Amino acid sequence: MDSRNHLCDRVLGRFATPSQISTMDGLPEPVGERHFLEPEQEFRIEVPFQPKSTFKFVIQKGTCELNGIELAERTPYTFTDGGLKLALYTWHGCVIEFECYLNRAPYIANDTVCNTVYVNTHAQLEALRDTAQANGTEGPRVLVCGPKDFGKTSIVKTLVAYAVKVGRVPMCVDLDPSDNWLTIPGTLSACPIRKIEPEEFATMGIPIDATPLTLWHGDAQPIPDLFQAQVTAIAENIDKRLANDAWEQSSGIIVNTNGWIEDDGFKMLWHSILALRISVVLVVGHDSLYHMIQSELDKTDFVVKNIK
Repeated sequence: MDSRNHLCDRVLGRFATPSQISTMDGLPEPVGERHFLEPEQEFRIEVPFQPKSTFKFVIQKGTCELNGIELAERTPYTFTDGGLKLALYTWHGCVIEFECYLNRAPYIANDTVCNTVYVNTHAQLEALRDTAQANGTEGPRVLVCGPKDFGKTSIVKTLVAYAVKVGRVPMCVDLDPSDNWLTIPGTLSACPIRKIEPEEFATMGIPIDATPLTLWHGDAQPIPDLFQAQVTAIAENIDKRLANDAWEQSSGIIVNTNGWIEDDGFKMLWHSILALRISVVLVVGHDSLYHMIQSELDKTDFVVKNIK
């Protein structure tokens, strides 16, 4: 089933048609480098770290997403100091224009089936949230796991962005002390997300006026005993907060994890699943881990999905 038909209009909206993108009509003279994207293409660009530098792009025509956030047409988005890896995805085509010095040429990718998976996964989570809201119960508690550098954080950001777009307030949890995107490295964090700005979401992750629960772990490599104790503490705090807010409770939680999945790493992952009472596990690109978790969950009603 086509994902754009599978997901309701309130998620993807009604975008410009491809025929509107393929012409130059109505476009101003280019200021920077201009690229035309066809439907379901992704524009990938890496901006090197450069103190006091500025990277600016604008969607001149059509619509485009950054980590699930729909970007506004003819609105400049500015990032400072570089150190960025951005993937701008369009469902129906767009025109992107940017200004910046790059040491690696940007490119347009067509291998973007993962975006369809993200949208359909969100649609399934929304169905669970609707049921929880109707019954006064907890929404889906989602955990994303897999090896390092396999896109776990991008998945979490996209699922959070889609949830916020339809009015949910998901509780986002980051259990990766090596690269915590909610606060700073060396910490474990949790924060309800009510609104998102593209610049903040692409660099740090949460609105600057948000106040996350943050526990100092002190090491990029998780320390098993300390890690498990801190995850338990975060879980208890989340339960207390959600018990007093029915809307946040039905919105559920979305958990990002570290890439340590062998030996003690798996023990910590399993502890996180139990402590946070995870109901949906998304395994990214690791069949062995998928089957290891599935074997542990066979006697439960948890759902395990493998994203490749």
